Amino acid sequence: MQRVCLALSIVFWLGLPGPASAEAVDHAKGVTGHWARTADGLSIWYETEGEGVPIVLISGGPGASHNALHLTHHALAHYGKLVFVDNRGRGRSDRAKGPRAYTIENDVLDLEAVRQSLGVERWIVYGRSYGGMVAQAYAIAHPQRVLGLIVSNSLDGAASWEKYNIENVKRYLEDQFPEQWERIASLHEQGYVSSQDTLAAQFRNLGELYSASPENDSLFRAQSTIFRDPERVSHNREVYECMVGPDPDWAVEGTLEDVELAEGLADVHCPALVLAGRYDRITPPAAQRIIANALPQARLVMFERSGHRPEFEESARWLRVVGGFLEEVLSAPPPGPPLDPPPAAR
Repeated sequence: MQRVCLALSIVFWLGLPGPASAEAVDHAKGVTGHWARTADGLSIWYETEGEGVPIVLISGGPGASHNALHLTHHALAHYGKLVFVDNRGRGRSDRAKGPRAYTIENDVLDLEAVRQSLGVERWIVYGRSYGGMVAQAYAIAHPQRVLGLIVSNSLDGAASWEKYNIENVKRYLEDQFPEQWERIASLHEQGYVSSQDTLAAQFRNLGELYSASPENDSLFRAQSTIFRDPERVSHNREVYECMVGPDPDWAVEGTLEDVELAEGLADVHCPALVLAGRYDRITPPAAQRIIANALPQARLVMFERSGHRPEFEESARWLRVVGGFLEEVLSAPPPGPPLDPPPAAR
């Protein structure tokens, strides 16, 4: 009861009016869907669950819809209103057009449209994997809008992506799966790029890259299928290739090519939590240390029996850690006067 009262009191000074309209969704109980309109005219789909201070959840990829987050993150509705976002080109949101249709700046634009649609001044921002990069970029662009920042199993820019994701995966395959690596290297030498099915297929079914054990990866994929929207793809490859590039398992050459976030994090002074999985080979612990060290008020938490998804592999501890952080943020004094001026008198 005390936590609920606390959340409601914070709602009062944040001025949370809730979305103007809502649509029922079939893939998750207790969840409603809404539309936001971006400054450049796109419709962005987001879903909400629970009540209280908004906690926006940003999925990975880039190109993934939010749906799998319902499996692992729904328990956080105990602490506030969960806001599941499909950035442009993902899930039900509008597709964008043009050679640079998908950028991290546009993903930040989408989040800001959702915040305005909710009618709130500040919220808690939680991004995992690529979504953690969007969370960092949003906090850099709108630091006064962020009550607390959670970055889970992410990267801080293109340099880290190439060093800790691309090169780390290639080295792991070469050492642990040499026969498969030989096929990959041979196909690449023949001119195939990893956006083509011939080469991309060689990187599939490698649960060891994502989880502490392949069984956990298979279990996650099986359980998360119940939240898929049958009318939408769960991952838009077009978004991924636009942002990472035409040969995404070899180099970052898309719209993320010049993105570097660590320096800007020095100006993000809200409380921050950075999560790492000891056996994460996609975004290994070394990458999380860079992010945590760059944030003035960050705490790094290591999950010793997890890979890329500590919220699934160590769900009980993850909930204690994240829930404790959320309680700290929610119990802090209000950050100051309203950011937006009151509407002009008529």
